[in-house]
Amino acid sequence: MKRKYSEATDAYASSVASDHGNYGKMIILIGGLIACPLLVLPFYPEEIRYAPAFLIPAAVIVMIGLAIWAIRVPVSGEPVEWQSLMQKGSGPVLFTWCVAFVCGAVPFLAGGQLGPVQALFESVSGWTTTGLTVSDVANMPHIFLFHRSFMQYCGGLGFVVMITMVIRGRQSMSLYNAEGHPDKLQPSLRGTARVIASIYIGWLAVGTVLYLLAGMPLFAAVCHTMSALSTAGFSTEAGSIGAFGTVPIEIVTILLMLVGASNFAIVLKLVKGRFRHVFCESEVRFMTGIVILFSLLAGLELWRILGGSLPGRLLDALFGVVTTFSTTGYSTMDYAHWPAVSLGLLAVLMIIGGCTGSTAGGIKMSRAYLLARITMLNMKRRVEPARWVASPYYIRQQRTAPIDERCKEDVLGFVTVYLLVLGAGTLLMALFAGCSLPDAAFEFTSALGTVGISNGLTAPDAPVPQLLLEMFAMVLGRLEILMVFVGIISAGKHLTRRK
Repeated sequence: MKRKYSEATDAYASSVASDHGNYGKMIILIGGLIACPLLVLPFYPEEIRYAPAFLIPAAVIVMIGLAIWAIRVPVSGEPVEWQSLMQKGSGPVLFTWCVAFVCGAVPFLAGGQLGPVQALFESVSGWTTTGLTVSDVANMPHIFLFHRSFMQYCGGLGFVVMITMVIRGRQSMSLYNAEGHPDKLQPSLRGTARVIASIYIGWLAVGTVLYLLAGMPLFAAVCHTMSALSTAGFSTEAGSIGAFGTVPIEIVTILLMLVGASNFAIVLKLVKGRFRHVFCESEVRFMTGIVILFSLLAGLELWRILGGSLPGRLLDALFGVVTTFSTTGYSTMDYAHWPAVSLGLLAVLMIIGGCTGSTAGGIKMSRAYLLARITMLNMKRRVEPARWVASPYYIRQQRTAPIDERCKEDVLGFVTVYLLVLGAGTLLMALFAGCSLPDAAFEFTSALGTVGISNGLTAPDAPVPQLLLEMFAMVLGRLEILMVFVGIISAGKHLTRRK
């Protein structure tokens, strides 16, 4: 009996030491990322005065991470409680993202660009790839513009994918799943992380070159590629993509947003030229149909109400549809001028979002597709004979997956929670911002779906409770709502038991 207890204690101590080291590695990684904007100083030497705003916080963060990595904390207490919390992966993921939010805000504050709440808001919006902003980008130094886009780029890839390339052990898989990545592209998790990173970095190079060929300056090309691939939406221009006013730039942006809104497994197949396999996927077919249908409907409405050439309005509609369902938030024209019907279509797309496993937010295309299939099956069952039996399935990763009771529970459960949060958040937004329910619903939906399109409520002088509510919504949207709640509940249970 004593031997079994000793073995359990040793395993517990080893697990805690491993978790402790992983926390340290994650903090070191964040510190390194905070220092990366310093790379633009050789191109803009006049901004050297802002270097301490990045260098000092990065150095402090790295030292804290090294200390956590090196120090071994004495282990005591019940091993089951701690191991249960860690095995879910929610705790470390939430911890890492919260640290990143705070660290990402420090340069804005230290550099005198934003106030404390506004700096934290900009950081949360960046890391969660939302794109809502309280910054005056027209007067912001290049190093801070790069910092905003770089946060989005890294947030789209995810900390777990980056840290998995150096973390070993069983915990890495739970962390990977907890951050919202459903697929393994290689037999090993480390191989999967490297493939995802390679695809992401490769498309950064491709997108930058395409933007340069389309006539965009180098700095803007790099920043907009990072934001488009991460489906984020921070721009170096106050007028977003519309400020450049060229069709080639709009087309390149649409391409990059589609790449960002697609599952990494789908992008890998496209890179390998397996186009037939890609369009066999149920989610891809559904997404293609949605884009075509909504673009036609919105384009015809724009042409009917606003006039202009039909091809031009169809391109405006296509851009609006892609930037909305991909939850990027770029714009080529003021959405306040769009007809009500077209805006209604965009609102629906804000809720749906992009593909599962992509950098986009929303309830995801796969869940929307399954929800439609489940609804159709339910209706069909009511009109068919009592003995009618169905074996529905959908195609995912070139395999047929059954639409069984477990699948239905997962989809209906997530969608129900999402809509409940959306409803409650809308009421709170109307209360805090003092606006109408339609305006509150649009702004909160944008934050929860990590879309980044604003109707003007999000501003530097917005009430603090409103900004805090939007920050919470952005975190829920980026990390999948249920994972955040599971992490909070698990941590609460752990603390309660220890008392």
